[in-house]
Amino acid sequence: MSRVNVTQSDVMQSVIRRLRQELSLNDRQCFFVLNDQNGMPAIPVGVIGDGCYVTVAPGESSIDDGLAVGEPIEQVTEYATVHVTGLTRIHLDSTGHDEKLLLDETRGLLSIKHRILQAMCGQDLTLENGNTFLRELVRPVAIGSPQAGTIGENASLTVGFVTILFSVPFDWDLDDEPEEEDSSGSSSESSSST
Repeated sequence: MSRVNVTQSDVMQSVIRRLRQELSLNDRQCFFVLNDQNGMPAIPVGVIGDGCYVTVAPGESSIDDGLAVGEPIEQVTEYATVHVTGLTRIHLDSTGHDEKLLLDETRGLLSIKHRILQAMCGQDLTLENGNTFLRELVRPVAIGSPQAGTIGENASLTVGFVTILFSVPFDWDLDDEPEEEDSSGSSSESSSST
């Protein structure tokens, strides 16, 4: 297999596929969200029950102007990040105490954080066909402090969460041309130059 240029959708799908596989989570336990203005994942209340959940959101990025290649430009390097947030609902602590929320071996925030780091750090993510695409291996660039917050309408659900920001730099494939319809109305893919 080889390293290829991709789209950001490819990157995000590779991240979530890796997390689901390594953490043994399904699509109702590990899913895409957008973070709200406070960095809290925007999750509908009905999704979260007791247990561990992981959300994935696109993060901030920068572009290296010196790595825009081609005439016209066919490749752009994006130093992208993804926010991976581990969430848990655990009701084993006394009011005002968070020992189990932090330290429970299965559902505690520090255990969830550890498992996310194990799943992602140092990985060379792959597409479904086995090709790689990252410019460097996945690495954490920031880790938020474990917190408790409320989500849902009327802030009706309290959860513990911790967010890890991972670097996932890749090269955009800008050479792909969209499918065009021919005069008969059927679609045919345009050939692209490499």
